[in-house]
Amino acid sequence: FGTFEAWLTKVLPWAAMFLLVVTCLSILYRFGPNVDGGFRSPWITVGVLVAALGWAGVSIGFSVYLANFNAYNAIYGSIGAVIILMMWLYLSVWAVLLGGAINAELDARMRRQ
Repeated sequence: FGTFEAWLTKVLPWAAMFLLVVTCLSILYRFGPNVDGGFRSPWITVGVLVAALGWAGVSIGFSVYLANFNAYNAIYGSIGAVIILMMWLYLSVWAVLLGGAINAELDARMRRQ
């Protein structure tokens, strides 16, 4: 592989996952809220982008952290994988909830205007 192919094999999975996350969050934020009056938010919103970028940042940052400071196996043994998974899920859900809160605030402001 040349340098472009090596770069592409590193970037393409993250780009595909980012698009999948944006699609799933768009569906969740569009049809998830129980709103009266039939108002639906647009497909791509600020909250979707914040949540997707937050999720990507959390995932990349957490993988860098684990690559450099991985002492969970030495300390906790095989239960370390469960602890790592639960920490990543906690941080990921926090990013999704932040995006939902941003969307809720923007929708409330649009309704007041």
